[in-house]
Amino acid sequence: MKVKPPYNINVLTSRTTLQALSKGVEVRQTVNAIIQEREWLFEELGQLLCVQKVYPTDANFILVRCTDAIALYRILAGKNIIVRNRSTEPLLKNCLRITVGTHHENEMLIQAVKEYYA
Repeated sequence: MKVKPPYNINVLTSRTTLQALSKGVEVRQTVNAIIQEREWLFEELGQLLCVQKVYPTDANFILVRCTDAIALYRILAGKNIIVRNRSTEPLLKNCLRITVGTHHENEMLIQAVKEYYA
């Protein structure tokens, strides 16, 4: 485990990734869609009362500090919206990691939070 790279991938995943990257136009369209959704989601999350901070990111996920990450995690899980509770990690108390989804998925996330905290 001392020499294992973090988040290493298997040969099949590596081959599939290389095949996908060979389709430059499609990959660029997908990346642009994710960036657009990330910006929209960033703005929407920042307006929620239960969100204390939305951390800047260049990734396909957003880290948010909430007033009660455990409660919000459970609410979202109850609606089959899966996020990562990072509260047990050092310096990430009350933080959730939210992966950028499709616009429909992102709207469902925002709506679920608004319903609970309204």
